[in-house]
Amino acid sequence: MFYASNDAKIANYEYFLSGDQTFSKFTLYGTNDQPYEDNPATGNNFSVDAGEVLDWDSEGKVKGGMIFYDRLTALEQIGLVPPANNTILPYLH
Repeated sequence: MFYASNDAKIANYEYFLSGDQTFSKFTLYGTNDQPYEDNPATGNNFSVDAGEVLDWDSEGKVKGGMIFYDRLTALEQIGLVPPANNTILPYLH
């Protein structure tokens, strides 16, 4: 989503360290003001939970990692997919 938004930001971030890995969780938010994949910008806002895992070498340099976020919710919020029918949720209580 970062490349589809000129005003993308993160907030509510927390960092955790374990050995040679760092973990972070945060909220990713912004406006879809740039094309996303083959879709034109919608001008809609998005706000989703996200996280990142980084692997560090012995010199303190990043050697790999990944970022993850709730892509389906982001696509629903910017209007590129219809909202999910959450009829199963009442049964999960």
